[in-house]
Amino acid sequence: MAVDWDTLATTGLGAATTVFGIVVGGFVGRRSQDRQRVLDTRSAAYATFLREYAKAEIDLREAQSHRRSVRRARLIRMRQRRNGAGAGPRPTSSLRGQGRYLD
Repeated sequence: MAVDWDTLATTGLGAATTVFGIVVGGFVGRRSQDRQRVLDTRSAAYATFLREYAKAEIDLREAQSHRRSVRRARLIRMRQRRNGAGAGPRPTSSLRGQGRYLD
């Protein structure tokens, strides 16, 4: 039985190329998945950072707004007392009823 070397070489080269393609495809796919995982992790971390930053910013703005309204109310009462108008009506505040209004 004679071996047909051309057929054997073609078949062997085809099998080797297929195995090489599978290995390279696995490497490229794994690398792509790693990049995607890193991007997902970064974007999730950035989203969390922005969410927490926004909460802190809102809290600080509310605290500053509250301080301004308390200062404004105190100034109004001091001016009324100086002018002899008496205590007068209490200034209204959107913070009254929330347990934050200070006299």
